Amino acid sequence: MNTILTEFSTPAIQGAIIDNVHEYARLFKPLEAVEVIDTPDTLRLYTPSVPNPFFNAVMNAPLTDDPAATIRQLSEPFMREKLMAFWWGWSCRADFPADVLAQHGYQLMEAQPGMAVDLHALNETSTAPANFRIERVGSDEALNQMLSVIERAFGFDDDLMRTFYDAYRHYDYAPDAPLQHYSGWLDDEPVACATYMLGSGVVGLYNVVVLEDYRRRGLGGAITIKPLQDARERGYRFSVLNASEDGQRLYSRLGYRDYCTVNMYLLLHE
Repeated sequence: MNTILTEFSTPAIQGAIIDNVHEYARLFKPLEAVEVIDTPDTLRLYTPSVPNPFFNAVMNAPLTDDPAATIRQLSEPFMREKLMAFWWGWSCRADFPADVLAQHGYQLMEAQPGMAVDLHALNETSTAPANFRIERVGSDEALNQMLSVIERAFGFDDDLMRTFYDAYRHYDYAPDAPLQHYSGWLDDEPVACATYMLGSGVVGLYNVVVLEDYRRRGLGGAITIKPLQDARERGYRFSVLNASEDGQRLYSRLGYRDYCTVNMYLLLHE
C-alpha cells in the first residue's frame, strides 16, 4: 500500500527520494532481459543485452565489515561481461567509501541533487506558447510517440528504447494508474515528455525531456507542472526527483529544494 507522505521533515523527504528511485527501478522486473536482485538490503539490475549503465546498476547494497568483498560480489557480472555499470551512492546515508569503489574500477561520473517540493507551494507560472499542448499517454501509439522524444534527445539505440517500451507496457494506461506518461506537442510535433510514478508516498518525476531545438521557450516548466498538478489532484503532497545541472535550475524556479546528493559511480574497464 502506498500511504501518502504528509511529513515534510528532512529525513522523511530524503528517504522518499531514495525509495522512489528504487520503486522506479523495480518497474523493469517483469522483463526477461532484466535480472533483478531485490532484497531488503540489496537492489541490483543486470541486463547483458542492454549495455547501458542504468540497466546494469547497483542501486542499494548492505554496508558490511568487508565493503570490498560486497563490491566484488555485486559487480561480478559487470566485470565478467565488461559492461558499463553504475554504483549509486547517497550523501544522506552511510555509504561505500569512494576510495574503495575506485579500487574496484568505479569513478565518480556525476553528482545529482535529490530535490523535493511541497505541491501546495509549487510555482505554477508557465510561459509556454499557446500552440504548446500536453497530452496524457493513453495508448501504445502515444507511448511510442512519447519515447521517440527521449530517443531523439539522447540518441539511444533500439534495444534500449525497446526495454523502456516493454517495461512501461506492463502497466495500465488508466488515469488512476500509479505510472503516468505525458507528451508535449508544439503544433503537430512531439517535442517534450515527462513521466511520474507514485511510490513511497510521493510522486517521483522522471523522463523530463525537451528537444534541444525547442528549449528556453517555457516548455520544460509546462511539461513538469502538468503531471504535478494531476498528482496533487490525486491527493499527493510532495514530489521528488534527481536533477541534472540544467534541470536543477528549472526545478528550483518551480519551488524544488535540494535535500541530498546521489553520487553516480561508473564502472570503467581497462
